[in-house]
Amino acid sequence: MRPVNKGKSPYTSIGDYHDAEPFLGSTIGYFCSYCEFPIIHVPEVEHKESKNSGGALTDWDNLLFGCKYCNARKKEKVKKGEHDKWIWF
Repeated sequence: MRPVNKGKSPYTSIGDYHDAEPFLGSTIGYFCSYCEFPIIHVPEVEHKESKNSGGALTDWDNLLFGCKYCNARKKEKVKKGEHDKWIWF
């Protein structure tokens, strides 16, 4: 996993987590946060803590980019409150 330092949130609020895409692109670039490959088509806004398990939907600290393969493979492995069990750079 490549080091990610997104800094502070560039937005005060967004309506949908997909709206974070341009902010993520400008701060960390269009790379998968898991496999580190460039994302050329259809970047997916990824939740560190699964949204289906109660992870924050639009919280800047819970969002990264993931390619389609890695995002589907991760699924719901990181449940709400398990954020500290994983290494996030």
